[in-house]
Amino acid sequence: MNQDHSPMDWNHPSAAKYGQTIALKIPGYPLLYDMMDRLLSATLAGLDN
Repeated sequence: MNQDHSPMDWNHPSAAKYGQTIALKIPGYPLLYDMMDRLLSATLAGLDN
């Protein structure tokens, strides 16, 4: 873990695996992600009208 609380480099191996590991840390993450994707898509589509 990053003990000094400085930003992690996006090229760091741990950062590259973030998309795969976050779902294991947050229960229901795939459902939350899908719900937010739909909500944001609908909101942005409504702004175009």
